[in-house]
Amino acid sequence: MLRWVNKHQSLIITIIITLLLFIIVSVITYLIYVYGYYDRIKENNILENFNSYKFNRVYNDLYLNDKEYLTSKNLTSMTDIMFNKKKLENIYDKYYSDTFKYSSKEDFINRYYYGQKELTTKDIKYTSEGNTDILNRRTTKAISYKISNNYEEVSYLGIINNVTFNTLGNDILKIDEKEISCSSSCNIDKLYSGVHTIEYNHNGFTYFGILLIDKNNSVIEINKLKNLVAISSDIDLDSSSELNNNNDLSIGIYSLNKCLLQSGCPSTTYSYITLNKDNTCAYYTYITLDKAGDSYKGTYKKENGFLILEFSGHTYSVFDYDTKKSTDIEVESNIKMTFKIDGNNKFSNNDYEFVFKA
Repeated sequence: MLRWVNKHQSLIITIIITLLLFIIVSVITYLIYVYGYYDRIKENNILENFNSYKFNRVYNDLYLNDKEYLTSKNLTSMTDIMFNKKKLENIYDKYYSDTFKYSSKEDFINRYYYGQKELTTKDIKYTSEGNTDILNRRTTKAISYKISNNYEEVSYLGIINNVTFNTLGNDILKIDEKEISCSSSCNIDKLYSGVHTIEYNHNGFTYFGILLIDKNNSVIEINKLKNLVAISSDIDLDSSSELNNNNDLSIGIYSLNKCLLQSGCPSTTYSYITLNKDNTCAYYTYITLDKAGDSYKGTYKKENGFLILEFSGHTYSVFDYDTKKSTDIEVESNIKMTFKIDGNNKFSNNDYEFVFKA
């Protein structure tokens, strides 16, 4: 053995030196990777997951400290709208094609499509915990992604705090995949910032809307959303011919035919709604002599087989027995009433039915 070692001494020395060099190079390479590249590679992986629309991985990349409304399903539901032109086209065709909410389908897509360009690491705000060294690795998460639509309007996809939705009463509100009950107002502590769809159930009708929410402490007045359209679960929205026929509502005066309220029904003889050619409308309701009548003035529109009345002015009359005179009191109002168009000469909701009179 000793003779073999002496005979191959040069070879053994070469092998030992090679091994030492290999170990030294490996250690140096590892140190360079740990201290020079690991954190950068992690940030690039977060970027690549977003640019390749791998939103199940984006969910894991986000810094989340409250997951009640920050589920993977909610994120996927939202991003499937913002980064999917086909989905946006389907929404437009289903809800907005027969309305005047947007100038065109292209306008709608340009507003809500955010997949026009790839991001860079400069477009992502990161947060980190710990430090990367030989034994430990820094944890890196994304706080927000800077995005823009086709109109170059900048927004952010991330987490926002304290979002309040104001409704008209004890209503049901569905935000993306989450259904909540609102008693005039409901608050969500944390929500994904981005484009959300809502379904709003009020007074027996369901409304649909789409909106961008990207700021902390946002207050959303559901009744004031300009792109809110009426839909109904018992109507086949694909049956566009039926809906279009129902939109052919006659202009004129509609008298109250039925009242389904448990109490406080106005007179069917003296209560009426007037629809004018210029899309203005008036609503007069007579209840008792003490309260001689309420008058509302506003505008109306027909969408998806529904008649939507919006009143900004309200005058109610009070009768004085001593003077035998009635006093008109004018107040500002923000009242919306929705009726299903039952034909050319009739519309109704859960409370009232009106039929064409003249």
